[in-house]
Amino acid sequence: MNLQHDYCDNMVTLWGGMKEMKMLIHKTGIRNKLLELGLPQGKSNNSIDAVSIIKSFWVGIWIGCFRLATPQWCA
Repeated sequence: MNLQHDYCDNMVTLWGGMKEMKMLIHKTGIRNKLLELGLPQGKSNNSIDAVSIIKSFWVGIWIGCFRLATPQWCA
């Protein structure tokens, strides 16, 4: 896996960090690995997928839990 990074003098927003996280998730294939783990499945019709919870947690850490919007596009 090779993630290229370029440095510049431009300001970086939290959305740039979320884009970086999305690229990392897709390039590593970690979502597929999480699906193979056999994580607990919710029993109710309004339960949240365990993989979505884990990815949202990672994104929160990645951007410092500041102004976190639900990253549905990471799926």
